[in-house]
Amino acid sequence: MTAASQWEAQQARERAAIEKGRRRARSAANGHGKSGDHVEGVTLQQGNAMSMKHVEFLWPGYLARGAVHVVAGHSGEGKSTLMSALSAAFTTGGRLPDGSRAPVCNVLIYSGEEGIQDTLLPRLRGMGADMERIFIPKARYDAAGHVTPFDPSTDIELLKLAVAEHEIGMVVLDPVMALMSTGSGNDARDVRHSLRPVQELAETTGASVIGVTHFGKSTKDRTLEARILGSQAWAAVARSCLVVVRESDSERRVLLRVKTNIARRDGGVVFHLAPLSFDWHGETFHTMGVQWGRVLTGVPETIADAIESDAAKDERIEAMRAFVSDLFDGRDEVPSIDVEAQAKACGVSYRGVQRMARDEMGVLIRRGGNDPSAPWVWRIPPTGLRSGSADRLAPFYCSTEEVD
Repeated sequence: MTAASQWEAQQARERAAIEKGRRRARSAANGHGKSGDHVEGVTLQQGNAMSMKHVEFLWPGYLARGAVHVVAGHSGEGKSTLMSALSAAFTTGGRLPDGSRAPVCNVLIYSGEEGIQDTLLPRLRGMGADMERIFIPKARYDAAGHVTPFDPSTDIELLKLAVAEHEIGMVVLDPVMALMSTGSGNDARDVRHSLRPVQELAETTGASVIGVTHFGKSTKDRTLEARILGSQAWAAVARSCLVVVRESDSERRVLLRVKTNIARRDGGVVFHLAPLSFDWHGETFHTMGVQWGRVLTGVPETIADAIESDAAKDERIEAMRAFVSDLFDGRDEVPSIDVEAQAKACGVSYRGVQRMARDEMGVLIRRGGNDPSAPWVWRIPPTGLRSGSADRLAPFYCSTEEVD
């Protein structure tokens, strides 16, 4: 037998084996397989046989029902307090940070880094939560009646049953790293493996699951997503990723949408942490709460860059603003070539001054006539120069009104 005929014979045997496997699979699928004749395979479903559904939101644009989300930030920046504020709103139908009304639902909170009785519960009660709608996982039990402490890394399947039984609408896992039973939070495969049961919990119960985590060290110069501690899979698996960033020289914070496939990747909200007190059973408790500020719009990285800017950068901005104000000195128009020369003489960035003048002070930078070769000039707008604002977030406010 020639080499060619040998090859043809081998191909024929392989085709016959494939066809035999197909017949066995079809027979098993139709219920005609022989006893003990197990067939392995993959079930495929055609797109035209599947239905679609809309994204259902718990908080429009931020939190979807039946999905996993991540909230990240540096330690001590108020992430857990933020989650308590949202929990209080959802248990009472209160106002959300953007002014919308929260749907009423039960909330489950796993807190692995804070005291339940002396920190979490007073914070929730102080912010007005309906405590009958708050659920805390304390222990797990088995069929033999054995009781052990609840462990999110091993008990998510049992938690799924409890979430469904108590009709939980929002689940907070703080910290989400507690899900790691084995492997490393820095390994994408391990992270995806640990998050899969949580995804199934969200999808099967319809709850919005929020995992709280930290930023890594020395990550300020990275993108906001890349700051999240461990593997980028934490953010990649989540339907949306929110981060908390604090102003460099104040206690003001912003919650930003840095990754989402359920809404626009845009803006966020301002908030402050504030002390509050309340009386309960004849005792006065002191805790921390959240005061919501204005709604923001804009690229998250640009907002973060503005709020994290240092004092030296602010001084440069004020110097450029003063430079632009002094430019005109009674004139309505200044040639661009003169502006560039003066900027060089004063040691300021011409491009920086140009952006400041156009974007924040309203200067009109146009050609001096209809001739395409006419020189460029800077002109004062009809309404006059805008004085600008020392508020770093002023360019990003959606409105001038605070959210109640």
